[in-house]
Amino acid sequence: WGTAIIEEMQPLEDEIVLVGKRGLSGFSNTNLQALLEANGIRNLFVCGFLTNLCVQTTAISAYDNGYRTRIIADACASGSPQIQQYVEETICPVLGGLVKSDDVPLLF
Repeated sequence: WGTAIIEEMQPLEDEIVLVGKRGLSGFSNTNLQALLEANGIRNLFVCGFLTNLCVQTTAISAYDNGYRTRIIADACASGSPQIQQYVEETICPVLGGLVKSDDVPLLF
């Protein structure tokens, strides 16, 4: 309720769109798990806002569900540099490391 995708971010015709997210994790109350399974996706790059809340929670949920998971550090934001640094230095290594956006292959 009360949300919309801005014009600049409208999905392309064949893109997969996750709807219904209401909690911190992208897996909670959504069909993300089913979408990933249906499309044979096993590797996830997670980014967004806030790094220490939604991004971290989604990445940990993905990891717990057996996905190869990386957080794209420079495509995330948090409330302070200290919080961002904490996630990058403490959480990302547990998940397998962080990556920068230049390291992520574009699959268009």
